[in-house]
Amino acid sequence: MERWLSLCERDNWQMEPEMMQLIQGIFGASWYFTRYTFYRGADTFRLLRANPALLTDVGMRESFAGVAESGDIETALENLRLVKNDIMLKIFRDFLIGELDQAATEAALTRLAE
Repeated sequence: MERWLSLCERDNWQMEPEMMQLIQGIFGASWYFTRYTFYRGADTFRLLRANPALLTDVGMRESFAGVAESGDIETALENLRLVKNDIMLKIFRDFLIGELDQAATEAALTRLAE
């Protein structure tokens, strides 16, 4: 957490107090998403505020739209990975705060896989 707060201060990210508990929950529950949060940096705040419609079939399809046309194959694959992880972070966030129960979380992950 100290490292995260240091980054927020160093890079002048607008740390939102209401996000602190959520960030702590992510760091305490998942090493994978802790690393991803650091990778995404300030975009993490936008991702954690993401629209709930993102987890619908239509929302997921819209998120992936245009990824294949994003340049060379390496760029397209990187963008695909980012979109997938962004959606997974949103699912994880919703599970952590109780907006999704186990069944709804599994359903959202299934929609993402499909």
